[in-house]
Amino acid sequence: MEEIKQRVIQVLCTTLSVGEDKISNVDKFTDIESWDSLNHLHILLGLEKEFGVKFDIQETANISAISNVSELIQRKLN
Repeated sequence: MEEIKQRVIQVLCTTLSVGEDKISNVDKFTDIESWDSLNHLHILLGLEKEFGVKFDIQETANISAISNVSELIQRKLN
């Protein structure tokens, strides 16, 4: 699970152009200054590509923090 979390953080850092120190497991995505709805879509696409998974509409609405997206990806990979 820790490896998934680190990969999620890397996708976020790359997409949002922020350092890893600006993103933590307790941060809600909306607390990150460069977070917006367009970047949300870019992040989801980046995560789908990184992990080879697909998110449905209901799942995308519930993704709001690193912890819950990491857990979702873990479930999809198992």
